[in-house]
Amino acid sequence: MRESLIAFLFALALGVAAAAPSVTFGDAGEFAACAAILGLAHAPDYPLYALLGKAFGTLIPLGNWAYRANLLSAACAAAALAVLLAALRSCGFSLMTRAAAVSALGLSALWRYESGVTEVFALHLLALSALMWLACRYAEDPWRARPAAAAGLTLGLGAGNHQTVALAVGALLTQAWARKPVSAGRAARAAAAAAAFGCLGLAVYGFLPIRSAKGPPLNWGHPTTAAKFLHAVSRKDYGSLTLTVEGQARDGGSRAGRQTWRWVTASARQLGWPFLALAAFGLWAWPSGQALSRWFALAWIVGCGPFFLWLGNPPYDAQTSYALERFYLASWLGVCLLAAGGLEWLRARSTAMGWLAALLALSSAAQPSSWGRWWTRNDLASYDYGRSILKSLPLHAALFMDGGDDTFYSLSFLTVA
Repeated sequence: MRESLIAFLFALALGVAAAAPSVTFGDAGEFAACAAILGLAHAPDYPLYALLGKAFGTLIPLGNWAYRANLLSAACAAAALAVLLAALRSCGFSLMTRAAAVSALGLSALWRYESGVTEVFALHLLALSALMWLACRYAEDPWRARPAAAAGLTLGLGAGNHQTVALAVGALLTQAWARKPVSAGRAARAAAAAAAFGCLGLAVYGFLPIRSAKGPPLNWGHPTTAAKFLHAVSRKDYGSLTLTVEGQARDGGSRAGRQTWRWVTASARQLGWPFLALAAFGLWAWPSGQALSRWFALAWIVGCGPFFLWLGNPPYDAQTSYALERFYLASWLGVCLLAAGGLEWLRARSTAMGWLAALLALSSAAQPSSWGRWWTRNDLASYDYGRSILKSLPLHAALFMDGGDDTFYSLSFLTVA
């Protein structure tokens, strides 16, 4: 508990120090505005984020609403690292191993960037870290009703923030299957508990028709009827399984092979090849006696990483590739787990070799030369952009936009939040 608290406070301090002072580019303006006014963002409308953002910003009224939402990201990302550290402790990893693996992930440029801007991914990582902690804490007996109910509730609530939390289900089932035999009755009771509490978590989507009926300024899809509600929740406007309106890749070749290599190269660029190599070594040298199976970590990585890309088959244009980066973070929780396995094997044979590998992994993931990418303390570009547009408009003018998310989202924040 103490080490998780220390990790949380350190990561939170770093996140607050680097957090942007106002709205940033991307979806930040829309999410900050929705938190301020309890609005409905683009499909699937992200009800949990709107509710939590409103509560957090009301309880901690520091600065403008974009800054409050940035602080929420810092708090959620720090909490995710603290929970991940507790998960590795439950697995039986030594302090050096778990501290090095979690520090390497938490200091990576992309993790740090998402810790200082308004987005849904920090909260998404917190939900996923909680699921990994449950898997580690109850690894010996995952078929009990209590952990099954907790996993179901976490999945339901997590889906109210980002639906890709469901990609971790395969890893959870892999771990549960490894702990057979189990009677049919016990398995049915666990499944019923998970389903019941999963529905309880999904009830957060009831926010959509209730709030939409009030007509907030941001009200995507107006999900006040059953048809509109299903349309929004299933992301029909995007094609449900596709990431953006650009659709899927149309080039030839093996979808699985090309998208898998895309994930590998993107992960190596962000985390460094030494960190990925250590994770690959951990898959081979997974320490015996661990509560978790190495296949749990592998299923987590494949499900949240390459499988996500196989499913959506996103195109390779620059805009889509940029938007994809933050989606890789979920799979890196599994990479961190495997890297911890590799470090533990090395440390058990030579303390010096373990420390050397830890420092190499830490330096490759942290990449000090890239720290300028995530230090957003002075980032006022989106704020200035939106302000300049408003100043250029005559009084009572109407502004028409063809696309232009950065224009729409920055103005959403400036005009309603």
